[in-house]
Amino acid sequence: MNEMVRTTRRMAGICLVGALVGLAACAPSGSPGPRSTTTVPSSGGPVKRVSLPAIPLPPAQSYTVSADAIEALGCDECELVGTPDAARFFYGTLPLGAVGDLVEGSAADTRVALGNLFASGYFGGIYLRGNLSGGLADDLSPFAPLLDQVGALTQIGLDQIVGELTRIARSGTEQEVRDATTIWSAVLAAIAGYNRGYLEVALQHPPAGVTVDPGAFTCASLFDCRSTQLPMPALDALAGQRDALNGPPSFQWLTVAMAANSIGSAAIPAGRDVWTGLLGSASFDAAGYRTIIDLSVGFLEVTQAALLANLAGPTGGDLALARRGLDATAGLVTWAGSYFLGLASSLPNSSLPTLTCS
Repeated sequence: MNEMVRTTRRMAGICLVGALVGLAACAPSGSPGPRSTTTVPSSGGPVKRVSLPAIPLPPAQSYTVSADAIEALGCDECELVGTPDAARFFYGTLPLGAVGDLVEGSAADTRVALGNLFASGYFGGIYLRGNLSGGLADDLSPFAPLLDQVGALTQIGLDQIVGELTRIARSGTEQEVRDATTIWSAVLAAIAGYNRGYLEVALQHPPAGVTVDPGAFTCASLFDCRSTQLPMPALDALAGQRDALNGPPSFQWLTVAMAANSIGSAAIPAGRDVWTGLLGSASFDAAGYRTIIDLSVGFLEVTQAALLANLAGPTGGDLALARRGLDATAGLVTWAGSYFLGLASSLPNSSLPTLTCS
């Protein structure tokens, strides 16, 4: 019973990340067991690189997990890297690329880009759950029916939030866009601060025998944290927004910058406190530590990109950029929401996607 209480507390701490957002030529191989209707099956082909386990959730309206789309990106990764790190691809490269496309307006299909983020977050949640030493048991089958039901209900709420964000981004009036970006700018500032706080704690507490390169993660300012391991070019394209945030060129920018900086700074201690408490009763598994750090850094970079684009709304800036900011926010909400669903998934901890280059 005591172990169950400890485990429940640990998972509750992790799930606060999801709760903040709840406001927040290749073909894939067949996955074991029946394929979920959440995933669009592959069209088939001679080469198989990506194996994506079935997701036990109903289909969504706002996003679609396309096996073909992820397979194509997996092929690109194989050609670029040769022998890529599968975990870094699924939990780092895939989501950063999707949000980068959304914020730059280059996504061929918004629903598919959001589906890439859903798959990354869902399996990233399972990955984290399995790589906290002393975490949940791998066999969750006795609780599968309940977990699947809770997951389906949670997914409905997620789908509604994401759908409304993309609706406003696509066809909302100027006032709707500016109102929505004003609200989400505050939320994103809080999420960025919280995530920076827990990332700092995670970097300060590597498992025994694991070293951390202090230069791999740096923060030039409150909302300009970068990773040399997972660079996000979209952040460079938003340099003008970041410069205006750090040195407001107008009174309108000044008021927005003061609010964002205040909210973000205040959220950092909350993130530190949650993860300090969490790591007091659990530790990271050495084998998965780097991937968990990659996931956390990537989430922070994505949050910063969405925030900077959203700031075009309340500051009276480029409306097109503000719309893309809402699309990027939809991506962040999808990624974080699916992360929560993965943590609570009925799938075993070993049910993870694979990338094989031959």
